[in-house]
Amino acid sequence: MRKLFRNADPVALTGAVLGVPASLIGWWTFKPFRIVSGETIALSDVFSWALPFGILCIWFTIIVSAGLRYRGSSLVQGIAANLVLIGSFLVSGLAAERLLEGEPAAARVSLSTGFWLTIAACYVVIFAARQQLADKRWVMHLVSWIGVISCLIILFLGKLDSISIMVEYAGRESR
Repeated sequence: MRKLFRNADPVALTGAVLGVPASLIGWWTFKPFRIVSGETIALSDVFSWALPFGILCIWFTIIVSAGLRYRGSSLVQGIAANLVLIGSFLVSGLAAERLLEGEPAAARVSLSTGFWLTIAACYVVIFAARQQLADKRWVMHLVSWIGVISCLIILFLGKLDSISIMVEYAGRESR
């Protein structure tokens, strides 16, 4: 074990270690009305345990990759973190739709601690991968931007329209 982490990338490890508990805590807050406190909902409450397990597998892949630090490990870390980033936005939009089915129009689903911690962990891992890929500029830019561009596409396609901030924005936009 000591040999595994001798040349480890501490930044990527930090991001992945942040991501592991983020997969298990509440990702959303459901509020039946805007002004009441809400109920925190975890990934496994909306989806089966397969989704949090899959995300945990990706985080552990990043941990092993950062610990071994083989040729191409930074690319693996960057791709894996981008997969989690894109998946987080897609899953959040889908979860909001599922949670709001059959609820009154005043009900809201907000992004909660698990989601934001996952996004921060993804950023840290992508940053670490980017630093290691500095000599391969096009790969570095691909790792840096593919997740952000994908998340913007998800936003503009309306996949996040059921999340509370987007619902509030749509209500204000017409005024």
